[in-house]
Amino acid sequence: NEDKPFHSPQRTKLFLSGECCLTLKFFFQFRPPLELYILRYEKILVRFMLNK
Repeated sequence: NEDKPFHSPQRTKLFLSGECCLTLKFFFQFRPPLELYILRYEKILVRFMLNK
């Protein structure tokens, strides 16, 4: 079962760094106040925790 390169750590790293780049691009494009950004993130986190 060696033809599953999708789950290799390298692939995951590439994917994650790609996601980070997209997020950074998005962030710098709109530049919301950091506090708002953190608040929104906290809300999402809390909702996520409550759903578990």
